[in-house]
Amino acid sequence: MSQRKRPSQATDGGGFTSDEDAIDAISPKRMRLNRTSILSNRDDVPEQSQSRSPDARSARRSQATAPPEEDDGIVTPDEREEDHEEEEASEEEGTDEEEEDEIDSQAEEDARRAEAGQGTAQSGIVDKIELRNFMCHANFTIEFGPKLNFVMGRNGSGKSTILTALMIALGGKTSSTNRGSSLKDLVKKGETSATITVTVHNGGSDAFKPEAYGHSIIIERRILAEGGGTWKMKSANGRVVATTKSELESFCDFANIQPDNPIHILTQDTARQFLGSSDPSEIYKFFLEGTQLSQLVREYNLIETHVRSMKSALALKSGALEQLETLAEHALQQWKKVRETRGYQEKIDALNREFVWVQVNDAENELQQAVEKTERIRAKLVKCDASLNKTLEALKKCEERIVELEKENTNFDEVFSPIQEQHEELVRKDKDLAQQIKAFTRQEREINDKIIDVNRDIERYEDQIREETAKLAQDGQTHRQQLDEERQSAQRQRQELQDETLEKEEQQRELETQIAEATQREEDEGQNLRRLKDEYSTKSSQLVQLRESSRNRLTAYGGAKVPALLQAINSDNGWRSKPIGPLGTHVKLKDMRWQRILETVMGNTLNAYFVSNHADRVRLKKIMDRVGIHQPIVIGTDALFDYSSGEPNRDITTILRVLDCDDEIVKRQLIMSVHIERAALVDRRADGDRLMRTQPYNVQACFSADMFSISSGATGSLSTALQDHRGPPRLSQNVGDAIRKFEHEVQQLDHEIAECTQRLRDAKQERVRLERAKDTGKRDLNNLRRRKDDLRQQISRIDEQMQEAAPGNISALEDAKLEVETNKEVILQQFQDIQRQKTAIVERQKPSQEEMKALEERRRQFEERMGGIHTYLVAAVAERVEQINNRDHWQRKRASIEADVKESEAEETRLEADHQHLESEALKYCDRVDTTRTPKQIQREINELELLMKKAAREAGITLDQAASELQKRKDALTEAQEEVHNMNEAERRLRSSLAVRYAKWNFFRRSIALRAKSNFARNLATRGYEGTLKFNHKLEKLSLAVDTQAQDQSARATQTQTQGKAQQHSNKGMSGGERSFATACLLLSLWQAMSSPIRCLDEFDIFMDQVNRRVALSMIVNEARATPHVQYIMITPQDMPDMKGELDDVRMLVVNPPERNEGALAGN
Repeated sequence: MSQRKRPSQATDGGGFTSDEDAIDAISPKRMRLNRTSILSNRDDVPEQSQSRSPDARSARRSQATAPPEEDDGIVTPDEREEDHEEEEASEEEGTDEEEEDEIDSQAEEDARRAEAGQGTAQSGIVDKIELRNFMCHANFTIEFGPKLNFVMGRNGSGKSTILTALMIALGGKTSSTNRGSSLKDLVKKGETSATITVTVHNGGSDAFKPEAYGHSIIIERRILAEGGGTWKMKSANGRVVATTKSELESFCDFANIQPDNPIHILTQDTARQFLGSSDPSEIYKFFLEGTQLSQLVREYNLIETHVRSMKSALALKSGALEQLETLAEHALQQWKKVRETRGYQEKIDALNREFVWVQVNDAENELQQAVEKTERIRAKLVKCDASLNKTLEALKKCEERIVELEKENTNFDEVFSPIQEQHEELVRKDKDLAQQIKAFTRQEREINDKIIDVNRDIERYEDQIREETAKLAQDGQTHRQQLDEERQSAQRQRQELQDETLEKEEQQRELETQIAEATQREEDEGQNLRRLKDEYSTKSSQLVQLRESSRNRLTAYGGAKVPALLQAINSDNGWRSKPIGPLGTHVKLKDMRWQRILETVMGNTLNAYFVSNHADRVRLKKIMDRVGIHQPIVIGTDALFDYSSGEPNRDITTILRVLDCDDEIVKRQLIMSVHIERAALVDRRADGDRLMRTQPYNVQACFSADMFSISSGATGSLSTALQDHRGPPRLSQNVGDAIRKFEHEVQQLDHEIAECTQRLRDAKQERVRLERAKDTGKRDLNNLRRRKDDLRQQISRIDEQMQEAAPGNISALEDAKLEVETNKEVILQQFQDIQRQKTAIVERQKPSQEEMKALEERRRQFEERMGGIHTYLVAAVAERVEQINNRDHWQRKRASIEADVKESEAEETRLEADHQHLESEALKYCDRVDTTRTPKQIQREINELELLMKKAAREAGITLDQAASELQKRKDALTEAQEEVHNMNEAERRLRSSLAVRYAKWNFFRRSIALRAKSNFARNLATRGYEGTLKFNHKLEKLSLAVDTQAQDQSARATQTQTQGKAQQHSNKGMSGGERSFATACLLLSLWQAMSSPIRCLDEFDIFMDQVNRRVALSMIVNEARATPHVQYIMITPQDMPDMKGELDDVRMLVVNPPERNEGALAGN
């Protein structure tokens, strides 16, 4: 807050000093800053805030008549006093100049009264005073108005205590109150402490720190009976703002309140002394003290004393300068003697500068080597991690293999025993069936032999019957022929049924085969349907991921949290080198036919992030943990190494050659991680086989577009099928095409699922139909067998009838033949039964043999498997031990490498700090020097030059460094002394010049105030009808009052002669007590009108006045209060006052009652 500037009456600070006048008498540095005399500018003497043209003319006259500077350069006020003061002492007041002053003063008074209607003061006036145990008051409160206040009370009522309390509360000295020698004398007798609380108004534009105090400032002064006390400055709401006296002094300076100034606050004793004194010296002294001119004189005398002390010190310093100059000249001559060694020193200095930067270069090289070492160790750590992960994966597979083998070994008996028992049972059954088949075969042979014998017998009987028949007549031939035909017809039907039975049995066997095939088709279609549904689910999931990635391509590189991860990486400012990733975002595929295989081969490497140092890796890992995403982090060097030597021939397509990478660091990380420069690409697996059999140069692996990995071996190539990448495509340049492709594939799968479901349904229906046809054929076969039995019985009946119709011999032959045929039928039936049983047994034997063969195969496999399971288990355990050893080895190696990384990083940090320190120190020493030499070479040359320089120094008697040091020391001492003398001369000159200016201003102030007081004094006397003037003798320091009490009006005084006027004017010694009091009151009002303060206090202003003078004095006070609306008046009188509210608004009459009657009572109107 910028504090306001108030017009000051006679101060020498603030508004009357410029920056050139602000002289610090202690600091020589500030004395050197301003070398221009402020007396050269006549405008340096500003105009008083309440002065007009008379003051300016007085100032110009004062400057024009100023005497020349004396030898010491200081002009006192008495020496600069002009002769017109003696003329004033001779009472020549009628000059034209004084008339002009009076006219101007009257104009100023008119202007001042014209401003009287601007309202009351808003800041600096006293609102209320509260006293607790202070002097005669135990508990007293009085409130003042903003303009004119008359405090009345009998003697001893404690009226003067109010002004004493106001002075003490505002920081005045106890001696200024004339009420005691110390503060403890002001505490009421019998009390331990006294408290004064003064409430000061703090409003308007001139408020003091309104944001802290508000509209009022409460000043609380507490005085202890044993001595000492405290201050508190509170805001309007009672909050303590400050407790130091410096804050109170700042406020008083801001408000222009001077509690020790007798003109601002005139106490009772001082008022009596002032009004009763007739000594011109005392009156002049009061004038100087009231206007603060005496304080300025005391300060100027102190400055003058310091100036004389400085002149004495300068005389001593000047004598010492000659001796210092002699010593400096001697040191210069001595230095010149050894100056020829300067060439050596310059060379040494140049070598020292070179040596410094050699050390910096060495430190830089060490730092670079440490960085490269750290990167190499980190690369080893990456390889170690890969080997460790590979070992852990192999160990996991080995342990799973061991668990599986142990489980198989444990379950062998449980699995093999039932197979063995089932096989033995089948062997036993097969043996039984084979024995039965063998028996049936033997029976078939026996029956065949019997049939042959029977057929021979039948042929023999038939020959005999034909012979006998020829002998018989033809009469029974027809009946027998008919029976024979019937028998042949039945025989044919039975043969047809036999053929049909065999056909039906063949059909049943075909149906069983078809049922098995239908069942197999049903199982195949079911598996195909499950495969299609799984593929449909996978494709649908990939389609969802594709659609998600189409909205934000970044989600294809690890999920929906990837954008949040990248935002966190970008918002972090702590990276040594900002991570790069995902790596796939920097890669584009030139030919989309390789997308499928490259998505699989490059895998998670496309989702990885690259960092160049361990600290960034740790920071990135923390960010990933915080975001909730885990992606591979590749750590390595960002050096752009040359990879062209590792590429194969140009006619071989590699992964590197089908990729377009926009970041060289990413390209090299893919080379290091996936070996894309050594991975060949072919269209088909056969092409890869042919390529890898040739063992091409710099081809480490080969991948085909039909998803095969082909590697070369010692005897040929090895192919491995690869699985498709199941995530969203990352190398696709057009996600929309991929989405449409997947949508087409999903639709095609949906169609295939529908077709497969229909085929499965058809296969199931076909199986059911065949099973039903089998059941129908089985029923038909049973019917055929019944009909065949019926025909056999019919043939037997016909044979019996034919035998009855034959003659005796023929009949006997036919009976024998019939018997043989019957026996043949029985044998044939037996043969058919045996064949049928044999066929049934053979049919029974076939599945048993097939099952036995299957069991034998399974047993063989189990035997082979279990025969090698121990070997496998031993090998697996050995491999596990090996993998565990490998794991421990890689873990120990990884821990060792991590320790090496930390040690290398610590060494790198230390070397970097050393390099920065050395470089900063080197830059302070000299600019960068390019050099290729080693420190030993430079040091050797420095040593040689130092030897030469020492040799030259021995010859000269002193070294160059010693001579230069001595010369510099002497020069510094001389320069310092010269500068000190110069500064002291300059300070003394500026002090003399500033003091002269201040004395000129002081004379200007004194004359301006004196002229104003004289004008106002004459005007105030005129209100009583008196004439008079103030007679100042500044040289003799006297002030006397010349008053003509006999003048009645202005016209009468104008006609009087000068001689008469002189006879009627007299000093205050010739006036009555009332006239002297009135004249003194006029003088006090004149000084008030020339000063500026928000409060004016006067105790017993009407002492020694009669009623007429008292009435005129009161009128003058009222007029002065009306003319100065921003000033508060507190007038104390022991006499009664008339009601003056009609003459001036805001007049407050306050009556103080004696404390012994009514403590603290206050009456007022």
